[in-house]
Amino acid sequence: MRMSPTYTRDAATALVGLVEAGADGIVHLTNDGACSWHEFAEQILDLVGLRVFIDPISSKEYPTPARRPKNSVLRSERSLVKLRSWKDALRAYLIEKRHICAS
Repeated sequence: MRMSPTYTRDAATALVGLVEAGADGIVHLTNDGACSWHEFAEQILDLVGLRVFIDPISSKEYPTPARRPKNSVLRSERSLVKLRSWKDALRAYLIEKRHICAS
């Protein structure tokens, strides 16, 4: 499964800009880039300094009540502003929540 992780602070700021600019229609707004849930978890562990191996599994091995698409990556081509990468946004989130130090 691929996804577009998006920091809500980035999305909220960009949405205010879109409203102020009078944007209309459907707009997909995401941080730049995409990853799997496994890559996302690995990045979190790396940023907080934990050296733990995560064994990747398939979606079939992790059943959930909701059916999930194999690719839920969104492109935000209509956005008036390009959001930073999901990795940079994740780092900012973890710094804000004091899970890592800014350096």
